[in-house]
Amino acid sequence: MKAIIHIGTEKTGTTSIQEFLYKNRTSLNENGFHFIQSPGKKNNRKIPAYCIDIEKEDEYFQLQGIKSKKQRLAFNEAFLNDFKLEMNSLPSSVHTVIFSSEHFHSRVTSVNEIKVLRNLLKCYFESFEIVCYVRHQSLVCESLYSTAIKFGHPYSFPEFLSLCEVNNIYYNYCEMLLNWRQIFNEDITVRPFNKVELLNNNLLDDFTSFLSKELIGKLNTNLNLKNESLNNTGLSLGLSLNKYLPTFSAKGDVYFVRYQIRKVMMFMIKIIFKGKSRLMSENQKSKIHAAFKKCNKELQQNFNMKNELE
Repeated sequence: MKAIIHIGTEKTGTTSIQEFLYKNRTSLNENGFHFIQSPGKKNNRKIPAYCIDIEKEDEYFQLQGIKSKKQRLAFNEAFLNDFKLEMNSLPSSVHTVIFSSEHFHSRVTSVNEIKVLRNLLKCYFESFEIVCYVRHQSLVCESLYSTAIKFGHPYSFPEFLSLCEVNNIYYNYCEMLLNWRQIFNEDITVRPFNKVELLNNNLLDDFTSFLSKELIGKLNTNLNLKNESLNNTGLSLGLSLNKYLPTFSAKGDVYFVRYQIRKVMMFMIKIIFKGKSRLMSENQKSKIHAAFKKCNKELQQNFNMKNELE
């Protein structure tokens, strides 16, 4: 079989792709494609969690009360059992399995972590195709801040913006993808998240083309997604709420009551204060463009992109 791995860099329509795959899983199965389900119905979150170095802390484990190495190993064992059960139950008509997670981008970052993924999959697949959409770092950073606030992060925008630098592999797509290519030894298809560069100017058609061009126009593309950004007032209120009701203690324990209260209040903020925000000045954007000019050029050259990120 073949595995298609979608590295869902954040703010590039990853949720839309996952919703699309989940909604069409019956039609996909009829055509020999299977969207993996045991690691997560839409975002296959458990696979990156399994790959993360066992010494690393992660919110995913904190929220589930998984703290010790013993608990992590138990999680890994349970994941492997569920994964093997699903893979071994696939009908012979399935020739391609699809994996998708934005956490392949944010969590599976080191060469060793990517090796864990490769070792997991090599027992089942003869070939791999890796797909990744990318968006300019300045646009990702500004848009991502709204998402970070909605999920409880207590950082001001200047603090958040300071993380957008070349040395941060999260934003250095070239370094990140070269690590993936080193381990999988496969060409990686990198596509700018830019309407004019997508097939039929449509993200879902473009992604479908990686599966089979014959499926374009035959799958259900009616998605009911609501992922509105917060306006400046909403961001300010959300930041204050996150600081007043933090999710984690200094020791990394979860404040479950505070967490639930914050979720309810954040839900109200998202309804009342949805909209566009303006956070980054033109001068700040220019500095980020200048800082990432070289690595984005290398990204274009290494992965045969038609155009450089803008």
